[in-house]
Formats: sequence, C-alpha cells, structure tokens
Amino acid sequence: MNEGIDNALAKYLDLVQEYGDEMLSWSEDDVKGYLIEPLLDALGWNPRDPHHVRRQVPVTVGVQTVRADYVLVSQGKQICVVEAKAGKLDHDAAKQALSYASILRVPWALLTNGKEVRFYGVDFGTSDSADDALILDVLIDPATTPEDLASLVLLGREMLDSPEAPEKLKALHHRRALRRFLEKNKQALMKSVARWIEEQWEKGPVENHLVPSVLEELFGPGKETIIITGTVVAKCPKCGADLQKKGDGTRKTPVTAGDFQHAPQGGRGVFELISDPSKRIDVSLPGPEVEAKLAELGLKLSGVGAFGGFYYNLRRQAGLIRRR
Repeated sequence: MNEGIDNALAKYLDLVQEYGDEMLSWSEDDVKGYLIEPLLDALGWNPRDPHHVRRQVPVTVGVQTVRADYVLVSQGKQICVVEAKAGKLDHDAAKQALSYASILRVPWALLTNGKEVRFYGVDFGTSDSADDALILDVLIDPATTPEDLASLVLLGREMLDSPEAPEKLKALHHRRALRRFLEKNKQALMKSVARWIEEQWEKGPVENHLVPSVLEELFGPGKETIIITGTVVAKCPKCGADLQKKGDGTRKTPVTAGDFQHAPQGGRGVFELISDPSKRIDVSLPGPEVEAKLAELGLKLSGVGAFGGFYYNLRRQAGLIRRR
C-alpha cells in the first residue's frame, strides 16, 4: 500500500466536504481546477507535469477533431483518458470518455466531476452500454467508507500501469458484473436455491423469503473464512515477514477496523481485537509491518485496497492523522 496516496486521498475527502454545496454552482473549469486536478495530484498524477498529465489532447472522431480533457501518461505512454464534467455524470458522458480512449488506443477511461469517480476498462465492455465496462464507481462524500476511498489507490500512478493492474481491475470488474447479474435475477436465484433446499432437505416446501435471511446468518460479515493457497507474493520491506502466504492451507479470519478497539495503555497506536484482546496491532508502525502483523495473527482484510482504509481509519482514531 502507498501510505502517501492513502493520506492524500483522506485530505481530498476533507477538501470535498469543506466545499459542500458551493460546488453546485461551479463551471466545468472550476471543477477542473478546484477538484479534478487536486484529485489527480492526490493519486500521484501531477497535473502540472506533462510527463504525468497531458491536457486537451486532440482526438479525431470521423472528420472532426475534438479534445480529451486530460490523458494520464506513464513512461511516455498514454494509459488513461480523464473526462471532466460539472454536475451529474450521465451515460452519454461515459460513452464519450470510452470512445476517446478507444480512438487513442488507451486501455482505461476515467469520468469524474470531482465528487463522483467512475473508472472504466475499454476492453471490458460487451455491449453499447457503458455500464458493462464500469469497474469502480466511488462517491466522495461524508458517507464514503474507508474501503471505498482506499479502492481509488488502484488509480494511482504507481499502480495503474503496473504489471498486476490489469488482473486486479479485471477481478473488480467481474465482481461488479456478477453482482449486477445476481441483482437482476435475484428472484430466480432465490427460487432455485429454495428448490435445491427442498430436494436435498426433504422436509417439504421452503418459502422463498426465508432463504436470504438464513444465508445472511450463514455467510454474513465475520462468518466466512478465507483460504489462502500458493506461494509468498509479498514481503515486508523492513522486517522481511511474509505479507501473504499460499499453499499452506492457512485459514485467515477476515476483519475490519470495527473489529478492533483502541488500547492506548499498550502504546498510542495500539489496538486489540474485540473478540480476542490478546491479538494486538500497533498502527504507529509503517503500513507493511502492520499488514505483516495481521497475517501473523491469522487475520486478513478482504477486498482490493482494503488495508489502506483500515490503516488510515485506525490511525485517525489514535490521533496519528490530523484533519486539515
């Protein structure tokens, strides 16, 4: 995790909250200068450096030449179109961003008004609907969860053009697509599950409305475990501990920041697991060391980018991060 980006995004969230309703009257140029460029900066894309961000990039559409608001550049290669909008984001704006990215042969497209961030994969769409290509949709407001904010780390300069980025973003896209499919077919799914239960249970009809509540009890937050298999994929750069192990059949319990309580008697940044106070972490230490400690304790944060939000949340509770 990039602690610098985590902190910069947290400050950007504070900035959006400070502006509040004032943003509603802003022009597109206002939105670019006061919101979108600071957001790019927070993600490590310096909008004042043409080696990071190019402005008003020409795009040939038929016989016309139009201009993309920004194009992000990594090692001299254009990798993401950024379209800026004032006000509500709509489907036409998303199709425009994807069209520009496709013409420029750029893999990613970002559409934002500074408060909502929609990120698309040009090759992920399977129809005329821009929603099919959507990977991330994050609304930046007081209700934004640390996990949602941390997911934006994937759009950071060091991450977006990294070798692992396509697979991580593809996994997020598939998860989102699966959720949309299941939501669209929820009733049919519940009927199928109820039918399967009746066949296996052999105790008579099962009412469809009972299935979701029982499944929630079985598989709700904190009930499932994650099985890790394979090889070591990361090490703590300072302590050398494995951040993630595979192949040993280790079961790691998923946790969130809400599962920990501050235990300052052990040190300013010390937190203990509510369900097992013997398991402690110290968030005053660098992020990689805290992540390694979680693995050592048999704990795991699920979801891409989850550690950044977890780490930031606890550090703020401990008073290690100050608001602007």
